[in-house]
Amino acid sequence: MRAVRTRPPNRPRVRLRAIPPLDPPFDDESSPSVWPPVPYGQLMFELTPGRGRNDRTRPPGRPPALPPGGLVTASPEAKRAMHRFLNTCLEILNGYRPAAQIRPLTSPVNTKEIVAQLAAGIERLTPARRTTGRPADPVRIRRVRLCEPRTGVVEAAAVLDTPARSWAMAFRLERLGGNWVGTVAQLL
Repeated sequence: MRAVRTRPPNRPRVRLRAIPPLDPPFDDESSPSVWPPVPYGQLMFELTPGRGRNDRTRPPGRPPALPPGGLVTASPEAKRAMHRFLNTCLEILNGYRPAAQIRPLTSPVNTKEIVAQLAAGIERLTPARRTTGRPADPVRIRRVRLCEPRTGVVEAAAVLDTPARSWAMAFRLERLGGNWVGTVAQLL
């Protein structure tokens, strides 16, 4: 019997297209220097090797452009400030510190809102601590993500958990007068 050669099926190319932004830019990102006027072209996913590339893609080996002053990762100083702020918030939530001790780490304008967020978190934990009659399991950090969208600004999101539930905390630190201070904190 003779072997019959068949052609592989002709598959259409898969193209990746940009997703339109759903949210407006932040106040500090509204300048035209941060948002490029024309989005970069998308790379084409070729199923067969050796075919051409999309004309709008950037040259090979060249990384995408960052906004002016933006960092790929946060600076070591920003990471230390973020960990200090987050650990102080956890000590407040776990009952080792009063909520007023976050004041040196926050902007004077935003202290009231940040203390209110932490107080609301303490109130959510208190019923579970009262009903069991034993020391409560501490709130712990599960994961932290941070970025430095521009020099002197750090935005972070942390997943916090206890054995009973998980929480999310998002906060923003800014460098004011040589110190890193919290300007926004949301505990969900």
